[in-house]
Amino acid sequence: MIKTCFRQAKVSSQIAVVTVLGMLGTALVPASALAAPSEPVQASATSTVTTFTYEKTDNRIRFSQSLAALEAGPDGGYLYALSEGGKRLVSIDANAFEVVGEKTFPTFPKKLQHANGKLYVGLPDSRTVAAFDTSNGTTVAGDVYEYRLNGTWTTMAVGSEDIYYAGSSEIRKYHLMSGQDTVVTALANGQPTFDLLLDEPSQSLYVGTMDRVLKIDAATGAVTAQTSTLYRGQRLSKFGDTLYWGNQSLNAVDLRETGSHSDYMTLFADEDRVYTAFAVYNRETGAKEFEYEASTLMQRQGTDKVYLFHPNNQTLVKYDSLEALRQDSPANRIPSQSPSWGQFISSALKLSWTKPFDERFITHYVIYFLDEHKNKLGEAIAEIPKRRTRFIR
Repeated sequence: MIKTCFRQAKVSSQIAVVTVLGMLGTALVPASALAAPSEPVQASATSTVTTFTYEKTDNRIRFSQSLAALEAGPDGGYLYALSEGGKRLVSIDANAFEVVGEKTFPTFPKKLQHANGKLYVGLPDSRTVAAFDTSNGTTVAGDVYEYRLNGTWTTMAVGSEDIYYAGSSEIRKYHLMSGQDTVVTALANGQPTFDLLLDEPSQSLYVGTMDRVLKIDAATGAVTAQTSTLYRGQRLSKFGDTLYWGNQSLNAVDLRETGSHSDYMTLFADEDRVYTAFAVYNRETGAKEFEYEASTLMQRQGTDKVYLFHPNNQTLVKYDSLEALRQDSPANRIPSQSPSWGQFISSALKLSWTKPFDERFITHYVIYFLDEHKNKLGEAIAEIPKRRTRFIR
């Protein structure tokens, strides 16, 4: 069995992983030295039908499939997580931090939004939006509604009266009460639409495409503003008079750029801070306050609790305070990455792996063999530069 390693200060218990050597620490900790995970969380029987599992250890829940979206319930008592690859929606008790329910879908879910006292899940492959009544705090009980949309689409935004949805050629809206499905506007550039954000007070629909952001009058479909520079992002968010897209901050009225950061994307913003994929920034000054482990999803509960999803190890982590997040420095751990492909051909060894999402603390790769008990066999067989993701000997 082969293992390649990162260097930071702690080793994942995965078999045949890439472990990257980083800035701190030189010793590799054996898997047996790590704390044993708790018993897998019990949920509905469907969790054994497909390869979607999860296990909780203290303030961490590790999933077998990555999460694509994370929403907080209106009362803060529950979190809702969507796994596209796992075709699952799970509900998590935010205080006990345990999975308490799940729902399986026949197609890949793409978008998650809480509105109108319901949780809306976008299923574009079947042109369907499923809505779950969350009044009892779970995703598996209560009424379930299905809205079947006419057009093809990649993303959606739900308002009090309509579901707005978009593909590469047009934006449409579906009236929740009447079922009327109409065109809002055509999209001239034909680029894929990555995200929609509806601001109902101003009746504005923000559209994030492959190369720009548009602001559209939700009632008339008229484009009222667009970015003058090509911007790329994946998720729109808004706080106050600022719109966030990728690593840019835009004026929500005319879409002028008002700031930017060097990180991958903005996850969340409040009155005092902006939270990106890698760090926390002071919202007023733009100064970086501290870094944390690479994250793609975030939710806040009140002024204290922070929930972050770390894609490198597919783990959702609960932090009881901002200070707890500050203290959980990624420089004190060894990240790990599974090889995506490897083989022996005659006496030659060929191995490749996916570039980690977070490379800030990686200096180079070390490759070595493990026995069936995950014990290292002999010395490392190679050390290669950080930027490479292949090894042939």
